[in-house]
Amino acid sequence: MSLLTAFAFFSLALIGSCIGQQYIKVNITVYDETLCSGCSEWFSEEFDPLVAAPGVLDIIGTFDVVPFGFSYYEVPLCPSKTPGQWNSDTCGCWMKSCQVPNKTVVPPPSCFKSQLVLAQHGPQEHLGDRISGCVLELYPMSRALKFVRCFIGDYKGNITWAPHCAEQCRINFQAISSCTHTLRGDTIELSNAIQTLQAMISYTPWVEVNGVHTELSLLHAVCDAYQGPKPKGCSEVLV
Repeated sequence: MSLLTAFAFFSLALIGSCIGQQYIKVNITVYDETLCSGCSEWFSEEFDPLVAAPGVLDIIGTFDVVPFGFSYYEVPLCPSKTPGQWNSDTCGCWMKSCQVPNKTVVPPPSCFKSQLVLAQHGPQEHLGDRISGCVLELYPMSRALKFVRCFIGDYKGNITWAPHCAEQCRINFQAISSCTHTLRGDTIELSNAIQTLQAMISYTPWVEVNGVHTELSLLHAVCDAYQGPKPKGCSEVLV
């Protein structure tokens, strides 16, 4: 093979590899809780601008919402001064005892040996977290996110509006209610608890982009994380 032929072959191969190059999409995880006022505001201030930015949705791989926040399982590991009621000291004890700094490590079973889960903002929040958890588990990402945006963003986690949001998003609320009050809901809640402990959150909403916590605006964080050609929607945040 002549030098000229070899160079031409190498050039064609390089062009082909560039044309076919696939860039890794950005993964987002948001840890929230139903009645957190900051979580409701986050949807209008962070989520909506991301959705509206031209081309940005095309660079997102997964968008997970984990509804558990500062709930905890009332277990003997952390005796409570107010049994049956959420207590900040008990919550702090549970999180300190059960958080793991590695997402491949599962907290010990002693952290979950209870049927009683107490949410920071009361029983209605606990129910709301379970409703959101079931929707996020049972429906495709785009439809589930629309529900959460409606339920938490528009109606601030008010349980009475959950069926309305479900109807707006073509979600079978009867099936979601069944999930919420059965073993399947328990299993989803446990998974969300474990993920929240693994993330070692300090507040809600706690946002991670590609598994790393960020305090940038969501749009900025996503655009910054994407290593491929930036979509038009990134032009205003990356200057």
